[in-house]
Amino acid sequence: MAQKSADDLQHSRAQAVGHLGGRSSPGLREQDRPRSRDQPSDPACRIAPGLRADPCGRGRQAAHPVLRRRAPAVSRERHPVRGRSPVVRSAQDSSYARHVQMARDTDGGYRLCQSLVKGLDILAALNRGSGASASIAELGRLTGLHRTTIKRLLETLRDAGYVAWDPATNLYRLTFRVHQLSYGFRDNVAITEVAWPMMRALSKAIVWPCSIVSLEGDEMIVRASTRSYSPLSFHPGMPGRRLPILTTAAGRAYLAYSPPEEQEAILDLLQGRADEHAELAVDTRFVRTLIDQTRDRGYGLNQGEWSDEPKFGGVAVPLRYQERAVSCLNVIFLSRGVKDAASLRKIVSHLFEAQKGIEERFAMHKLQSG
Repeated sequence: MAQKSADDLQHSRAQAVGHLGGRSSPGLREQDRPRSRDQPSDPACRIAPGLRADPCGRGRQAAHPVLRRRAPAVSRERHPVRGRSPVVRSAQDSSYARHVQMARDTDGGYRLCQSLVKGLDILAALNRGSGASASIAELGRLTGLHRTTIKRLLETLRDAGYVAWDPATNLYRLTFRVHQLSYGFRDNVAITEVAWPMMRALSKAIVWPCSIVSLEGDEMIVRASTRSYSPLSFHPGMPGRRLPILTTAAGRAYLAYSPPEEQEAILDLLQGRADEHAELAVDTRFVRTLIDQTRDRGYGLNQGEWSDEPKFGGVAVPLRYQERAVSCLNVIFLSRGVKDAASLRKIVSHLFEAQKGIEERFAMHKLQSG
């Protein structure tokens, strides 16, 4: 009887163990019980019924997300440059966190392309080097980039034709193709960037709008304007608008302060037109008087001579670099709003002040940019 009770007790225990393990085979100890591939060998990581295990031994949710042990917390972030590849980083990796934050902090919500920025840094560093060339070690000191990153970027630029490699000296140098990157960035574009803060200040002082106007072919073109910042902006002098040379203040100022050879080229272009501007250009007495009066005053003046805009007047001063006009600073006003000479002198006084500041800053810009 005692023997039977002992056998029954052992049988009951085996059944209980089999139930806990998800099996019903009696008489086997837990450590001897066969396991499926989905069941981890570590009892502490055993997965509750309804779950499957991945090859690493962690549970993967199927019906009931119950795990006996949780994996260490890690941060899974998308790589800011490579896009979709998930990269696992520790939450304490501050440099990675800064990299991710930099990739996210853009005005348009787009992630930054760090490789492009590094490539441009390489080009800028080569441009500063002696003979526009440098070694990988020198570029590393200038940019702070790792040598393997520099090598990869240089080979990419070399394949694109922007960089050449000299095997004799092991130096990389810029090619002529780099010059194409700045082909459209002429002095009249650079001076617009330099002048913009002072243009805003000028319009605030005189109320009337002002603009940067430069030569393009046989016409003047508005590069930038404070029209949207002026409450007295009645004239549609928006960027991109083309103006004639001989009947506008900006055109007259530019022509008067151009070198003689450039004046001759401009007049030749105007004489080839089939309009009233050609008739004015062939009148040598008119042209000479116009140039002399403009240089005597120090500014170009239009008092309604432009037939397209007879209700508006304008004054303009040349923006010069090394005694040559690069662009003009132009102010346009409603003629009935500036009736007397005192009002005109006030505008001209502020215009001269802005001219001096812009020319000084542009000369400094040219010196710094080499």
